[in-house]
Amino acid sequence: MRQIKFLFVLIMLILGGCSSDKSFILKGESKNWKGTYNGYVYDENNEKSELTLTYKGDPSKVKDNVKYNYETGNGGGNGNVPLTQKSIKIKKTCGGCATTDKNDVVTITVSWNDKTETLKLQSKK
Repeated sequence: MRQIKFLFVLIMLILGGCSSDKSFILKGESKNWKGTYNGYVYDENNEKSELTLTYKGDPSKVKDNVKYNYETGNGGGNGNVPLTQKSIKIKKTCGGCATTDKNDVVTITVSWNDKTETLKLQSKK
């Protein structure tokens, strides 16, 4: 039984090593915001990602919606949402598209309370 478990683990490690899947994290911050972009590229033209914007201050002090706009290697997006917690999460799946790379820079513009800041998320080397 022990040999079967070992063989199973060995096969999984070998198959995992042959995979073309890539995951990466891009990070950056401004005076009032921190951003993290978690990208997972599978196949050559498919990506799943999650962009997290975290407000460094007290979210109850944000009186209006937070507007954001972001640009990545495979496009971008925007939104206008209330800040009910410290973070805003944006999930995206892209199939048959150009994908974001770990060397790309994701640019985000955030507007709230009559203020605007820009963040640049990139790989930490």
